[in-house]
Amino acid sequence: MNKIGFNLTKKESGGITLEAIPGDMLWGNEAEVINKILNSFISFGKKELSKEITVALCFSMHACIKHGDSLNDNEMIEIVNRLFGTEKPFVCPNGKPAIIQIPTNEIISRF
Repeated sequence: MNKIGFNLTKKESGGITLEAIPGDMLWGNEAEVINKILNSFISFGKKELSKEITVALCFSMHACIKHGDSLNDNEMIEIVNRLFGTEKPFVCPNGKPAIIQIPTNEIISRF
């Protein structure tokens, strides 16, 4: 969790203190995101992935921009630039296509 930007410290009482979150994540839903990461980690853990990759995949799925979220032009450009800066820009963390190609004639037929 620390490698992706969460700063968690263990208390002597056995609890955990959250001191920082990833820079591109807003405060307010951190408990929900961490719980979802942990729950996803359990199900992802059955696959043959390293712990680090599993945590990163779980985080990306739960802290990402959701359907219906509004973005300005600069945010959209930044997302596309980051996407094409990755090793696998055409698939999302769960293996589904991130980009699909639609033939021009199909687009024309829909309008």
